[in-house]
Amino acid sequence: MNKIKASFGKVLISLIMVLSLLPFIIMLLGSFKPNMALSLVPVDFSPFHNTTLNNFKEVFAIADVGSAYLNSIFLLVFVVACEVFIAVTAGYIFATKFFFMRRWLFALVIVTMMMPRQLLLVPNFMVAKKLNLIDSLYGVALTTINASYGIFLVRQYVLGIPYSLYESARIDGCKDPGIFVYIALPMLPPIMAAVAISSMFGVWNDFLWQNVMLSSKANRTVPLMLSFLSNKAQNGIPQVGIQLAGSVVAVLPLLVFFLFFQKWFIEGISAGGVKE
Repeated sequence: MNKIKASFGKVLISLIMVLSLLPFIIMLLGSFKPNMALSLVPVDFSPFHNTTLNNFKEVFAIADVGSAYLNSIFLLVFVVACEVFIAVTAGYIFATKFFFMRRWLFALVIVTMMMPRQLLLVPNFMVAKKLNLIDSLYGVALTTINASYGIFLVRQYVLGIPYSLYESARIDGCKDPGIFVYIALPMLPPIMAAVAISSMFGVWNDFLWQNVMLSSKANRTVPLMLSFLSNKAQNGIPQVGIQLAGSVVAVLPLLVFFLFFQKWFIEGISAGGVKE
């Protein structure tokens, strides 16, 4: 019976994995196909014939990919750095310090984490307009920062660190800043990587807010570049191959980054949910 259950579990996991990878496989194969092959019924996704690199050439010809990449990377570095810093410092304080209304303040953090982004769309836009941050990369970056999820993850992770380590450091004469820098911080890279990757995916794919805030071509980001490509048509026919090639170009940095840091990401997520 146990063997049957184990086999069923493996089959189920394999099926879920295939279904999860299917859109990516279709995107990758379709990006090398001419538009005519993607219009056939059934669609020609064969990787062994009728393939071309013209879709990628068109993407780099009609869209300013370099500028879009630089703009998205700027937003990425600015927002991720701010969110990781806020998450690490605030999460550590919530986990190790006892102060007035600590639980209520952490509950407020949880509430903001559960609040839909669309609910804050109009208030954030009004604030950005009052501060003259419309059509500005700095304006998008400042109004994108939201470290509530990171604070939650770091707090749960720090709760798993034995409190005796902090007490031993205090006995040896170490002050609070030293305890944070020399005791806690060296243990936090896994959860910092988890927070950074989670934030990175959110910033890189944030089409809605970037579309609301940015209007000029010079400030176009990767999601807005994809939107620009999706509106391209030839004789009224959507260029699906070009759109898929643009999607491959957009998703490649995320895929490479995740493959390099997946160990820390998984370790941080799993450890953040366990309290020792």
